[in-house]
Amino acid sequence: MAQSVLSWLTRRAITDRAKVAPEVLSQTGRDLLENGRLAEAAEFFKRAADREGLAAILSQAINDGDYFLYNLALQYLGQGPQGHELALLAEKANVAGRVFSRDKARAALDAQEAKTADHSGS
Repeated sequence: MAQSVLSWLTRRAITDRAKVAPEVLSQTGRDLLENGRLAEAAEFFKRAADREGLAAILSQAINDGDYFLYNLALQYLGQGPQGHELALLAEKANVAGRVFSRDKARAALDAQEAKTADHSGS
């Protein structure tokens, strides 16, 4: 594992530069992802326009039941929440004891279903 890449000084040096090669940003994101630093990895993937890396963050967020990270990845990908993802996220959050994430995912799913019902009834 690339501990030197994960030091805050190294990350700051990379992010403070005006122009950084996307490959460097993506590799830093992968190193952070490998070390479980998902929110930081998402930032690097965003700057690199690395959709594959962001998709990995999204998948991990769902599997971890992490609603905050899920929304962050969706925002960076420019996508909206999907019902099946929200349902799975709520289930995983419940198992992990992440009550806030579970409740937020269920509320978002309920809102999405209500919106769909409103459109189908129109």
